[in-house]
Amino acid sequence: MKRFLTSVLFALLCCVAVSAQDKYKVEIKNDQKIINVDALGLPGTMTVSEVLRMLPEILNRPTQSIFENYDVQMNGFSVGNSKEQFVSQTFLSDVAEIVISEDPVTSYQTNGHGGSINFKLRSQKEGASGKVNMSAYLLNELLPTLQFNYNRKKFSFYAWAAYDLYRPATTFEDKMVTSPELSYSSDTTKQRVDYQMFRMYMKYTPTEKDELSVQFFQTYSKEDYDYAHCQIGSPLIEQSAKDNSALSLSTNLKYSHQFMHSKLTAEARYEYNPSRNAMTFGSNRFYNMDNKVDNFSGKLDYKYTFVPRGKMKEGSVTAGANFKMNGASNLRHEEFNPGLGTIVKDADISGNSTYVSPYLKTEWAIGIMRLMLSAEYQMYNYNIKEANSEPFSKQQNDFTGKFIAGFQVAPHHHVRFLANRSIRRPSNFQVYPYPIYDVAKRYYYKGSTSISPEESGEIGLDYITDHTSKQGDFFMLNVNASYIHVDGTFGTSAVSSSTEYGYPYMAFENNGTNDILKASAMILYSVGRLSVSFSGNIFNNNIVVKGIPDHYTYYSLAILPTLGFNNNWSLALSAMYSSPVNTRDSELGQSSFVHLRVSKSWDNVVLSLQGFLPLSARATDLTLSNDGMFSIRRYLPYQAYMGLDASWRF
Repeated sequence: MKRFLTSVLFALLCCVAVSAQDKYKVEIKNDQKIINVDALGLPGTMTVSEVLRMLPEILNRPTQSIFENYDVQMNGFSVGNSKEQFVSQTFLSDVAEIVISEDPVTSYQTNGHGGSINFKLRSQKEGASGKVNMSAYLLNELLPTLQFNYNRKKFSFYAWAAYDLYRPATTFEDKMVTSPELSYSSDTTKQRVDYQMFRMYMKYTPTEKDELSVQFFQTYSKEDYDYAHCQIGSPLIEQSAKDNSALSLSTNLKYSHQFMHSKLTAEARYEYNPSRNAMTFGSNRFYNMDNKVDNFSGKLDYKYTFVPRGKMKEGSVTAGANFKMNGASNLRHEEFNPGLGTIVKDADISGNSTYVSPYLKTEWAIGIMRLMLSAEYQMYNYNIKEANSEPFSKQQNDFTGKFIAGFQVAPHHHVRFLANRSIRRPSNFQVYPYPIYDVAKRYYYKGSTSISPEESGEIGLDYITDHTSKQGDFFMLNVNASYIHVDGTFGTSAVSSSTEYGYPYMAFENNGTNDILKASAMILYSVGRLSVSFSGNIFNNNIVVKGIPDHYTYYSLAILPTLGFNNNWSLALSAMYSSPVNTRDSELGQSSFVHLRVSKSWDNVVLSLQGFLPLSARATDLTLSNDGMFSIRRYLPYQAYMGLDASWRF
């Protein structure tokens, strides 16, 4: 029984309208999916990232990852800049519930799009408990972790710490053509990375109606790269190096009080993120950048729930606001000597922003219908200053909203319609009116003071049907499609080499349109202990920037078979293929891989063997100027690996 429920998880994650069937332990409320992990039969040794890579947010967005579009949360708190480390080092055995929301007003998002994926931790037994885990990946990575839990009546405490040593072999090769300073070059790189990670969560419930919770995240990373750099086979710079370090700290506080028919919630969050990027190119070129982000943000939310009557099964109205205080700041110091005479760039940039976004949301369940309507008004201010320059200020105000109507047209047949208006704000980086050097791509970016948010409208339709035979075999089919039109698409235009900067630079543009058609299909079948799920996605993009059209079609295919031998053995295999993406200025090569995990458990000890096999490499071609005088080709070979995970619970 549990084995076919494994496939149901991925079906529910890959569709946007499904039935709320109690036997599957999955509840669907408009654009929110609430999944009970315990009832799904997934091996507890699987990491969260292994589940997330099957999501349509990954499969159906070639230019955006889930980390750019969604707020990843633990127990309702954003993990901030620790997203990637969190999902790759959190095991399903520690997660009780996954809540996926596509409503951005439920999180700390300030760009008006996306949503949140919240992982609720499993409740632990009374007293002290914990887990020790060691992950070893052949030749290139070692990751010890320690988890400690303590529960005492109204108080609970959770702490997790890890130290990750990553030592891969050669990671990529660059080939660059530019003029007149450098005609041809290639880079091969070796990388060394150290990560330190810590997270802590405490909850105190003094009464049945009150709850106070605190969360703390800390991530520190140090990256060292050694470069071999040459020109037409001859040494140009014998040794180049990059030394990066970054610290990410976030503290979150939440208080909620339950009234008879309503609930009041107040949240506050503080972030501190200093980082340093330093590069040397032989003896005559260098680049240093120090960056610090200091943020205080919060949220106030009041929800009133109506008493069911007649055909109304459920109804609620929520009013609230997200905000970011005046103290939010961004400090940046950079120095650059391109080694071309005496040109040196030395910049100190500071910026702060205020953000307030009141919102209103209502949800209703009446008969066979579920309805949701939300609206948000965003008020955002940029305040930026560079040393020895006039300060720059900019204000943007926008409405966003979403409407969803779901219908159970017949037993096991469900249809949902959605209409959504969202925006994507330009970052401080895109608004800066000063040129900023990008050391990774070796050219300048220059922000635009007139740039506005992208405005997008979306309509979508979904259908799903499922069937369970008397013998317990399970079948599900889901198809969905949506159309998105974007005005004010962000883009860049290449500007030829200038005497002011000595290098070409890219200027941001905001006068394009984009029409996107995306669709997906999922077929699931389960029999006995074997379950297999197939999913496919297609993403058709038509974009026009500065009157120049561009088009590409992207598709991906994924398969997930699982097999349970007995209560102590389990096997999970996933494979995915994504097509190449060819645009007017660049090409992203295809990627495909197979991932296998075999697990064996003995009471409190679990041992897993996993293997990752890439079936293709990825190459990126990027042309930065219309005359083709500046271009980069990056070749990134995927590396196969074998890993061993061993854990002991106490």
